[in-house]
Amino acid sequence: MNKTTIEIFAEQVKKMPEHLAVIYNSETKITNKELWELSGKIYAWLKSK
Repeated sequence: MNKTTIEIFAEQVKKMPEHLAVIYNSETKITNKELWELSGKIYAWLKSK
């Protein structure tokens, strides 16, 4: 079964929502769940344009 990147990431969010997805300058840390929520907001904003 071929899965999209979004499907694979959604599975990871369900399995490990508190796992760090992004670390930037050792100060900014974003979890899988936070990244999923942010990407949803960006998607909604883009869709409204």
